[in-house]
Amino acid sequence: EQKTRGVDVVPVAQTYLGMSPGSKELERLLREGRIHHGGNPILRWNASVVEVYRDGNDNLRPVKPDRGKSSARIDGIAAAVMALDGYVRRPLKRARAASA
Repeated sequence: EQKTRGVDVVPVAQTYLGMSPGSKELERLLREGRIHHGGNPILRWNASVVEVYRDGNDNLRPVKPDRGKSSARIDGIAAAVMALDGYVRRPLKRARAASA
């Protein structure tokens, strides 16, 4: 973890283990209908070409199409997965005790 201008920066490994928490959270939010992207054409394009690979340990990660065969990209989806990873791993704040 590293501090950059008051923001905690945490690297996310581009592996099954590193991408799985954020990928699972994105999948959960999509299933619940809680993701709203406002019709963003780039994110829509990214989502239309992304594939999700699973390993044998219930880990998953987004995968881009073969660059040699396609010019499609998944940068928006990968960014969303990494942002959600930070959200899932954030430290939870303790609730303040009610004052008497």
